[in-house]
Amino acid sequence: MIIAMGIYVYMLRCADNSFYVGRATGDDLAPRIDGHNAGAYPGYTFNRRAVVLVWSEHFDRITDGIAAERQIKGWGRGKKEALLRSDWTTISQLSRRRGGARAGDSLPVILRSPHSGGLEGCTAPSPGRTPFEARSARTSG
Repeated sequence: MIIAMGIYVYMLRCADNSFYVGRATGDDLAPRIDGHNAGAYPGYTFNRRAVVLVWSEHFDRITDGIAAERQIKGWGRGKKEALLRSDWTTISQLSRRRGGARAGDSLPVILRSPHSGGLEGCTAPSPGRTPFEARSARTSG
């Protein structure tokens, strides 16, 4: 019997109002968030407790989740706040360089808006699904 395991990518708002982006395998994020709040993980959140989960996305493929986490970690605060609002227009605008090229053109399209046009592999998500879920579903199986 094969048990499929996915991965969660999540964003926490820390007590100092900063964001922390991480990942966790398993089917429940609550123990991971509790661990952050208990100080079980030395590092960024340890001195910034209490933390609150503000966003998460499940990926069927662990490699997709790791790529998404890395991409989000490279974003500035404005893009992260736009992600919390699912504001793909703002994310796209903040991704543009002065020369007009997107800052993330060489990155996977996992976290790119399916509505920005011209990005191969991006399609609109099914009703009730986020663009992340749509990408993960297209690449799994």
